[in-house]
This record gives sequence, C-alpha cells and structure tokens, in this order.
Amino acid sequence: ARQITMLRGLGQFVSTADAMEMISGATPIDGNYFHLSFDDGLECLLRNAAPILDAANIPVLVFVNSALASGATASERLQWEQATNYATPLRVMSWAQLIATGFEVGAHTRTHRRLSDISGDTVLLQSEVAACKAEIAAALGTSCDYFAWPFGRYRDIDERSFRAIRSAGYKACFSAVREPIVPGCTNLFKIPRHHFEPQWPLNHLRYFLT
Repeated sequence: ARQITMLRGLGQFVSTADAMEMISGATPIDGNYFHLSFDDGLECLLRNAAPILDAANIPVLVFVNSALASGATASERLQWEQATNYATPLRVMSWAQLIATGFEVGAHTRTHRRLSDISGDTVLLQSEVAACKAEIAAALGTSCDYFAWPFGRYRDIDERSFRAIRSAGYKACFSAVREPIVPGCTNLFKIPRHHFEPQWPLNHLRYFLT
C-alpha cells in the first residue's frame, strides 16, 4: 500500500490497452505512466494485493499458467513447482478466484516452461503457448491477448518461440528485462518490465521507476 501511494505520486497507472497505445506511439505521452502486472497468478494476490489495488482503482494484468488454474495433474504441478522454485509451496488462483480479483488475465504458458528449452518440440510448444491462450479464453469467456514468457530473460526464449506466440494470435509479449520503453520503437513482443517486490524499500523502488 505504501508503494502504491508513492507511485501514484510519481505518475498515473494505465490499463493494458492504454499502455499498448502508448508503446506503439499511437497515443502521445505527456507525463509519467505505469502499467502493473504480476506473473504466476498466486493466490496471495487475491488475499493481499487485490483489496489494495481495487481501492486505489488500479488496473492489473496477471499472467497465469492455465494448467494450474484448471487444477493441474500431479505431473503438471510438479513441473510448475520445479520451475518456479519458490521457497515454500504456494497456491495459485483458480478460475473463479481470478474472476473475483477483477484483474485482466494473460498467458504465462500452461506449466511455466522455459520456451528456449522446448522450442524444438512443436507439439509441446503449441501446448504451452497456443493451448494456454485457448484454455484461458474458454475458462473466462474473454479473449487472452497478452503473453509473458516464463523467467523473462532473452536467453529463456528464441525465434521459434516468438513465431509460435505471434501465430497463436497474441497482440503483445512481455519480458522481465529492465530496459527503457521508447514509444513507436519498442518491440511489442519484447516489452520490458521492471520487477519489484513488496518488501523493497521505497527509495529502491523509486530508483528503478524514475
């Protein structure tokens, strides 16, 4: 809550649609703007973050692993746990819980796969990228237009993966790489993001976001 208060003093939070317009250069930028997104769809977002963000009227995009939201098989859950490597087991939101947050939902693969590791397997790649989009759309009754690749670094994705993402019909793709956004120049399929954690000191967060 302190972070959100500080950030609202620095700029305005915008929706994904507005952010895309700004990044593409279609909308002139006359101030400082933030777009907030989360990865993995953890249940703690519903419990801890959603009430704060809802009260502040801040739009949010959360990237989810569709197999986990659907109630993963034991092997899918194991794949996710090994990939995410959280210090303790964490629960992810179900579709009903995702709807309850009011957040926009994007794709983060079905089971949190590193795409550069699986891009040689066309069937698996399609399952993680295209099937993820289809499962989200079917479960929520809305389009799934945005993708964030797991782990988020350039070494975690390759050209075959980018082609699969574009072919699946996503409008844009988010990284976890800290880079400036240059309207009209930033690649919509390599959008930078500045990662931060709730426990960080405010001056630390201010450094990255100014």
